[in-house]
Amino acid sequence: QKIIDPTQAPPWAPIDCEKLGRIIEMLEAAAKQASRRWPSKKLAEVAAEIYNALGHEHTFDEARVERILKLVINR
Repeated sequence: QKIIDPTQAPPWAPIDCEKLGRIIEMLEAAAKQASRRWPSKKLAEVAAEIYNALGHEHTFDEARVERILKLVINR
Protein backbone atom coordinates (compact mmCIF):
# COMPACT_ATOMS: atom_id res chain seq x y z
CA GLN A 1 0.00 0.00 0.00
CA LYS A 2 1.33 3.38 -1.01
CA ILE A 3 1.72 5.97 1.73
CA ILE A 4 1.40 9.57 0.62
CA ASP A 5 4.08 11.86 2.04
CA PRO A 6 2.73 15.42 1.99
CA THR A 7 6.29 16.80 2.19
CA GLN A 8 7.02 15.19 -1.20
CA ALA A 9 3.99 16.71 -2.95
CA PRO A 10 4.40 19.90 -4.94
CA PRO A 11 2.93 22.97 -3.21
CA TRP A 12 0.35 23.30 -5.98
CA ALA A 13 -0.75 21.08 -8.79
CA PRO A 14 -3.56 21.63 -11.32
CA ILE A 15 -6.72 19.64 -10.72
CA ASP A 16 -7.48 16.90 -13.23
CA CYS A 17 -11.08 17.91 -13.99
CA GLU A 18 -11.93 14.61 -15.67
CA LYS A 19 -10.69 12.62 -12.66
CA LEU A 20 -12.52 14.87 -10.18
CA GLY A 21 -15.70 14.69 -12.28
CA ARG A 22 -15.55 10.88 -12.30
CA ILE A 23 -15.11 10.83 -8.51
CA ILE A 24 -18.16 13.09 -8.13
CA GLU A 25 -20.24 10.82 -10.39
CA MET A 26 -19.20 7.75 -8.42
CA LEU A 27 -19.82 9.53 -5.12
CA GLU A 28 -23.31 10.63 -6.17
CA ALA A 29 -24.15 7.08 -7.28
CA ALA A 30 -22.82 5.56 -4.04
CA ALA A 31 -24.74 8.08 -1.92
CA LYS A 32 -27.94 7.44 -3.86
CA GLN A 33 -27.51 3.68 -3.45
CA ALA A 34 -27.08 4.20 0.31
CA SER A 35 -30.19 6.46 0.33
CA ARG A 36 -28.10 9.47 1.36
CA ARG A 37 -28.34 12.89 -0.15
CA TRP A 38 -25.70 15.52 0.46
CA PRO A 39 -25.83 19.24 -0.24
CA SER A 40 -23.50 20.41 -3.03
CA LYS A 41 -20.97 21.82 -0.53
CA LYS A 42 -20.67 18.50 1.30
CA LEU A 43 -20.43 16.60 -2.00
CA ALA A 44 -17.63 18.89 -3.18
CA GLU A 45 -15.75 18.58 0.13
CA VAL A 46 -15.95 14.77 0.13
CA ALA A 47 -14.99 14.55 -3.56
CA ALA A 48 -11.95 16.76 -2.90
CA GLU A 49 -11.01 14.59 0.09
CA ILE A 50 -11.13 11.46 -2.08
CA TYR A 51 -9.23 13.21 -4.89
CA ASN A 52 -6.50 14.20 -2.45
CA ALA A 53 -6.39 10.68 -0.98
CA LEU A 54 -5.56 9.36 -4.43
CA GLY A 55 -2.54 11.63 -4.59
CA HIS A 56 -0.98 12.43 -7.93
CA GLU A 57 -1.65 9.06 -9.54
CA HIS A 58 -2.04 9.39 -13.29
CA THR A 59 -4.20 6.31 -13.72
CA PHE A 60 -7.73 6.19 -12.38
CA ASP A 61 -8.03 3.06 -10.24
CA GLU A 62 -11.82 2.68 -10.16
CA ALA A 63 -11.71 -0.29 -7.75
CA ARG A 64 -9.63 1.74 -5.28
CA VAL A 65 -12.00 4.71 -5.57
CA GLU A 66 -14.98 2.39 -4.90
CA ARG A 67 -13.29 1.08 -1.72
CA ILE A 68 -12.68 4.64 -0.54
CA LEU A 69 -16.29 5.58 -1.37
CA LYS A 70 -17.63 2.75 0.76
CA LEU A 71 -15.61 3.99 3.72
CA VAL A 72 -16.74 7.59 3.20
CA ILE A 73 -20.43 6.77 2.70
CA ASN A 74 -20.57 4.60 5.82
CA ARG A 75 -18.77 6.94 8.20
